[in-house]
This record gives sequence, structure tokens and C-alpha cells, in this order.
Amino acid sequence: MTTTQTPINNAGQWLKLGMIAVALATLLAVLLIAGKTPLLSSLLPDENSFQRALVLHVDLNMTLWVGAIACFFWGATLDTWINRMGAWMATAGFALWIFAYLIPSAPILNNYMPVFDTPSYFLGLVLIIGSFCWMALQWLLHQHVNGNSPENPSVLAWSKSVMALLLLSAVANALISMVLLEMQMHDARYFEQLFWGPGHIWQLFALQVMVTAWLYFMPDTQPMSVLERWLWKVPIIGAIAGLLIPVVIHPDTDLYRALFTHYMRFGSLWVLPIVLRIYSQRSDDWLSPQRLSGSLFILGLVIGTLIRNDNLMVPAHYHAMTGAVNLAIMAYVMHRLTTNAGSLFIVKLQMTIYSVGVFLLATGLAWSGLLGGMRKLTLAAQLVDDWQHLAVLTLMGLGGLMAIGGIFLFLGISLSFLRKKTGIFRPISLEHARFEAK
Repeated sequence: MTTTQTPINNAGQWLKLGMIAVALATLLAVLLIAGKTPLLSSLLPDENSFQRALVLHVDLNMTLWVGAIACFFWGATLDTWINRMGAWMATAGFALWIFAYLIPSAPILNNYMPVFDTPSYFLGLVLIIGSFCWMALQWLLHQHVNGNSPENPSVLAWSKSVMALLLLSAVANALISMVLLEMQMHDARYFEQLFWGPGHIWQLFALQVMVTAWLYFMPDTQPMSVLERWLWKVPIIGAIAGLLIPVVIHPDTDLYRALFTHYMRFGSLWVLPIVLRIYSQRSDDWLSPQRLSGSLFILGLVIGTLIRNDNLMVPAHYHAMTGAVNLAIMAYVMHRLTTNAGSLFIVKLQMTIYSVGVFLLATGLAWSGLLGGMRKLTLAAQLVDDWQHLAVLTLMGLGGLMAIGGIFLFLGISLSFLRKKTGIFRPISLEHARFEAK
């Protein structure tokens, strides 16, 4: 198998931006956990502070962090000027988001992409999403000119291309919905309808980022089965469907919402065979990051099937899924920074702390949801005083704090590795752990 030895300094700006975004999102998570934890909820001055922290936390964690890592994947084989132009755009957008958070601006808590009702926020959003589209298009162009044979493509390169198509589908869906929706822009219902479709497509995009990170650790020796080869076509169908649904069905209808609910529910299932492949690999490390990530993904699927109302079951599903994505990304990043990261005790400890924390957090949120706990409200606003609900929220708070500690430990380990390097990254094979579609 031929590989290309290329240092990924070209894409290092994306990793830096992503790590800054996840660090700030984690600091905001401390406020959010405090707002829902007994004895700590009084630390937040008012409900508005909680909601403003929630908006920026979600947007940094799910949009900027995941998108920057996708650009990190794409940018590893692209020219420096392409990475630099995209990263500068995204950094400017990030600065505008911080400005929107600091000035008095109303938070709008719609699903998937909560927003601040201020021009600086929307300009930042345009710059950030524009930078992601720039990198996705550059990757697809690069593959068209220099890619592998279509008859036998690299699965890793294929996964990156699927990432690009899903991202572009989400953006196209948002643009189509923007044209079709006739509601006032400052109406919360407008943003709920606008981001409903793109938000669901983005969830599949985030799962594709997770799968791409997994692929770097998967061996070449196992050929893909016929079923797996067909399942790899599912996200491509998802990208096309996400683009066509708003053309056929108006975004401001119940049918549109129901279709995208099922879209994400069934569109996620194609990842299961890859999880089973990870479980089937012979390894002395039963708690490998890939297995832990796959376990959180399955937990998210199970919780998702239990959702019946718009209560805390929804963020329970969300946190299990994002935990799976984050764990895969963290494992990949630390592997790129040092050769033997997977065998270091401190790395294993970090992965375990984060995984257990996300498990407790998601379980506590789901249990609270079953008891009727509501979303996007502090503990004081819900007037909870029964011992069972308080015990569950304490479990949730403990898990949240463990997950936060795991992320800060990841950042600390990564920065420690970086300080030992003369450059940003060590030169390694970009395709070193790919397996080929047979």
C-alpha cells in the first residue's frame, strides 16, 4: 500500500481553533451543569445567564469544534494558503460570536442551532459556515483531480468526501428553507423551522466525522462485506435526501418535521456495522477509545428510541452522541501528536474519566426526562424538590463534572505533547491506518 509522508502543519490552524472552541464550550458547560445541580444552581445570577451560556456552548461544541476538526481532516492534504484562508474566516466568525455573547443580546433557544438575536452573531455564522464550505469544496476538487480510482477508492478518503457532501447538503437545505419561510427573522419559530432540517443533516455529518476518526485505527486486513459496502452508500443518500426534502415539502409543516426526525433516527443506524467491526477486532485493550466511543454511540441510539416528549430525554440523547463523537476526535488528535498515546496511562485515564462522565450525564438526563424534567431551564426554574429527582440531577451533575474534567485533561495532555515538538505535528502517513474497499 502506497502512503504519502506529509506533515500536517498546513492544517494545524484548524486544530488550534477547534481546541480553543471546545475549551471555551467546556468552561460554559460548568455554568450549565451548575444551573441544574442541587447546591450549585444559585451560582448563576438569573435564567438569562443560563440561556446565554447554553447558546454559545451548543454552537461552539457542535458547530465550530466539529466543523474545525472536519476541516483539519480535509486540510491535511491541501495547500497552506487554502487552509489559511479558511481558518482566518472561521477565526473572524468565532470572534464575532464571542462579541455577541458579551454584549446585551437576546438568546433564542431553538433546536440544533440556538442563536443570539444580533447582527454580529449572524455575520459570524456566515463566516464560519462559509469557511467550512470553502474547505469542503476544496477537498472535493482535490479528490476529483488527484483522487483514487473510483473502482477501488480509499475508504478513508471516501469518508472525508461523504463528510463534505453532508456539510454542503446541510447548508443548501438552510438556504432553500430561508427562501421558502415567510416568517419574521426575529421570531423564535422562524429559527426552529430554519434549522430543523440542517440540524438533522449536521448530526449525520458529525457522525461521519466520528467514523473518519475511527478509520485511522482500523486495520487493512479485514475486507468489507457486501452489506458494509452497501451501507456506505446510506450517508450519500442522506445528503441527497436532505437537499431534496425542502424542495418537495415546505419546511413549515408537521410532515417536514416528522420526516427529518425519522431521517436522523434511521440514518444513524448505518454506523452500527462499523461499531461491530470495532468490537470484533482482536485487542488486549478492551477499553480502547474506539470501543468506548462506539458504546456511547449505542447508548445514544437507545435513548433516542425512548424520546416521546420535548424533555430532558432529548439532551440525554444529544450528549451521548456528542460524547461518542468527541471521544473519537480526542483519540485521533492525541494519536497524531505522539506515537504511543494509546499506551500511556494518563491518556487511558483521560478517556475513561470522560467516557464514564458522559455515561452518567446522559443516564441522569434520561432518568430526569422520564420523571418529567424539562429542557433549557435551571433547577430553580423547574421548582424541583422531591428527593428522587434531586438524586438524579446530582448524578447528572457528577457525570457532567467528570466529563468536563476529562476534556480539560485532554487539552492539558495535548498541550504537553505540543510543547515537546519542534513543529506543530510530527510527520506521519496520512493514510497509515486505512483499509481498502475490496
